[in-house]
Amino acid sequence: MLFFSGMEISPPEVVSLSISQQSAMEKIIEGIVDIAEFQDDKGNFLDFDQWRGVTCNDQNEVDMIEWHEIIGGGSLDFSWVPRTVRILSITQTDLSGSVNFAALPESVEEILIEGTDFSGEVDWVSLPMGLRSLELESNHFTGEVMLTRLPESIKILSLFGNAFVGSIELTQLPSTVHDLILNRNQFTGEVDLRSLPPKMRSLMIDHNRLHGTVNLAHLPASMQTLYLDHNTFSGELDLSSLPETLTGLCVDTNNFSGTLNLLHTAGVRFFTYGENNFSHFEEVEKASPDNDACRIC
Repeated sequence: MLFFSGMEISPPEVVSLSISQQSAMEKIIEGIVDIAEFQDDKGNFLDFDQWRGVTCNDQNEVDMIEWHEIIGGGSLDFSWVPRTVRILSITQTDLSGSVNFAALPESVEEILIEGTDFSGEVDWVSLPMGLRSLELESNHFTGEVMLTRLPESIKILSLFGNAFVGSIELTQLPSTVHDLILNRNQFTGEVDLRSLPPKMRSLMIDHNRLHGTVNLAHLPASMQTLYLDHNTFSGELDLSSLPETLTGLCVDTNNFSGTLNLLHTAGVRFFTYGENNFSHFEEVEKASPDNDACRIC
């Protein structure tokens, strides 16, 4: 509760509990330039259930907000998102400003913010506890990523194409994580791949500033895709314990050295290892009908 001139003033996320969903939705878009898209010919707001990209539940409450290509720029006030919203998707727009993640309601299960000019840091400790998917792709978000403070329900975290910095702590991820996409940022330091979640399918940490050796002997049995390329990893690579499910492995453009034994990669359909310092290769056996599609480069 805030106090000003003897008056109590509640923050928007508290006020939004009591105001109508119509008023809350209007508050969200107050800062956009092309606000006429949500109004009639007289400049009055349309009922929110008629807005493009808004889906309501059986009680006519806002269930999904999916705004794609809102033109003209401006900003959104996320502190007014209705307490019934499950899916929040803002994509391919020149909207800018910060995102008040701490004010998002606990009802939110999926967040997709992609191809926007949103910036600032993410409040990792205040994300909705039931969040299953957080995809912040091709934006301008910054700051460190607190992977140890993710909601226990999270399955997908994709931060592709931002300006996140700091180290990547992979040993204490929630056991629910399936896909972790951290490529094309500015992460630094070493990584430990020995304690990844048991059901993980994809790990993409390519195009960062990571270094050190890499241990591939304890990858989850469910792993399908592992991208480590375009970093400065070094040392030898032991491929003898790759999971049978692995179909994509990229280790190119690093400083790996020594002998690379390719005999264990016959089941990997997409494998890149060029632009390293390998001194010798143990070649893959003659392709069988089952691995004719294998791409080795």
